[in-house]
Amino acid sequence: MACNKFYYSKFKLFFYCIIALNLVACTTETLPIRESVRIAGKDGFVRDRFGVCLPELGRTPIIDPVIPASDNEFIAGYNNHVIRGQSCHKQDSFAYSGAFLFNMSGLEDKVITQAVLRIDRRNTNVPISVTREARSGTITENRCRLMLEAITRDWEPGSSGKFLSRPIPASGTTEFTQDSSTIEIGVDVQWIVQQWAMARLYNFGFVLKPKQEDIGQNENTCTGYWFNPRLEITIAVPEE
Repeated sequence: MACNKFYYSKFKLFFYCIIALNLVACTTETLPIRESVRIAGKDGFVRDRFGVCLPELGRTPIIDPVIPASDNEFIAGYNNHVIRGQSCHKQDSFAYSGAFLFNMSGLEDKVITQAVLRIDRRNTNVPISVTREARSGTITENRCRLMLEAITRDWEPGSSGKFLSRPIPASGTTEFTQDSSTIEIGVDVQWIVQQWAMARLYNFGFVLKPKQEDIGQNENTCTGYWFNPRLEITIAVPEE
């Protein structure tokens, strides 16, 4: 059974090449690296009081958000500020997330055998730490978690709020622990890139965002500048 031009379609080549690549006459080709065509970040702000709070108690001063250094960077993480009182505690928090979009043109009839998303990172001037209260006292730890997801609705740069997104099925992890030594991440995104190439899902890009449960009632900081998102794609090629 040869992998000839008859099978070279987005559906038939998928079954004859990606499932049984070693059994048919197909080879692979690594494409030039694809850079993102759109990058943007959003800041979500939460102001809250918790505990037994009386109306006359004041509010926490609003903390300044971390600003990306350039238009080609975004912030991913969070910045929580909590002032604890005797019974009433006050919280101001920013959640930072970044989105980036890749052009999928030219992949419409291709079988994606491998797709890796890579993003570079450098530290902000905000320290990375998480403090929490335990029976033994105040504990400081590194619990700076980020999630990579696929965006489900179109977006434009320069707005605030949240990017609507969904988890990505992947053979590897899409959750990361960000610390001061993190300089790059690499993620298996073959499944979602194949869906976009086959037009089975709309391509609205990716979002890198903090874990929602980490944006809570603790004195936490977790930020980094993220830049240079790029896709390394390998495709199946039928032999003549």
